Amino acid sequence: MAGLIRCPDGSYVQYPCLQTLRLQDQPGVDAPHMLEFPGAVPFPSLRRLALDRGFYFSDDTVFRGNSATLEYLSLNLSYHVTMILRNHKVFAPLSHPKLHYVDIVVDDDPEPGIFESGIDFLRFMMSIGPSAPARTIRGALGVTEIQSAIPVFGEYACIQVLRLTSVKLNLWDAIALIKALPLLSDLHAPFPDLGPLPRGVAKHKLPAYVIANYAPTGKRFRRWVCESGSGSTIKKIVRCVLLLALVCPNFDYAAVDIINRDAIMAHMKRMITTDGFRPHALRLRRLLFGGYENEIPSLKTIRQRMERYARRRHQQIE
Repeated sequence: MAGLIRCPDGSYVQYPCLQTLRLQDQPGVDAPHMLEFPGAVPFPSLRRLALDRGFYFSDDTVFRGNSATLEYLSLNLSYHVTMILRNHKVFAPLSHPKLHYVDIVVDDDPEPGIFESGIDFLRFMMSIGPSAPARTIRGALGVTEIQSAIPVFGEYACIQVLRLTSVKLNLWDAIALIKALPLLSDLHAPFPDLGPLPRGVAKHKLPAYVIANYAPTGKRFRRWVCESGSGSTIKKIVRCVLLLALVCPNFDYAAVDIINRDAIMAHMKRMITTDGFRPHALRLRRLLFGGYENEIPSLKTIRQRMERYARRRHQQIE
């Protein structure tokens, strides 16, 4: 690894045309966390950077000189990497203006003393590419309850696409999160349950209740991806999707496990004929169900997909 950055004569190598770099843990290379290259700027034109477990630097070498070009960052946020990012202030405010997607993997909690609380840890994660419109967090958020994390997400109103792989939302959590992020169009998260019913409100009265208390919310919200492992039943998924559609006026696509899609569609057609949903049947028939992707697409792909959905919905109405 050292030979990648430093020549035998001690001078530094630069790769001005390199736009994509992925560092992985490899047996037999230099011991991790031991390499330091003060003054080196080896990757000044990076657009895509993926740092897996194999992060072999004890400083910010890999981040130098590319804050104006970096568009995609995938980062395994270990204790060591956390300390480097903090100590070198890699993601200062207004830096990395082109960064549009941040994918963070949290393998372990930060050791005591780094952050005063789980909320501080979450804020640190969100400060990595603070203007990025698309973001994934795989692993713990640093807080035990999603309710305490929602205000932190709300501090980053630029978010358009959010994926939370280890957070289980109920309907009320999802509504609160969408409300906190006015530009949110895509939410990827397990959706296991309706959540606690409001006091005195029966299930058949929920459509009228959510309209009266929450609609309209999230006018830009279009797509929810219920990833596998949510533990939800088809009936719960359908009810949550229908209620969310009554709250979010432009929500029209739910991505589910492809194996269950036909059963979900059939159940939806039956449920919208029941008393609570029947008055809103015309709106709810606009909903589409499809399979989900494992990764978040690019923002260009998202825009193109939304245009296709709009055309399909127009044809469906006709």
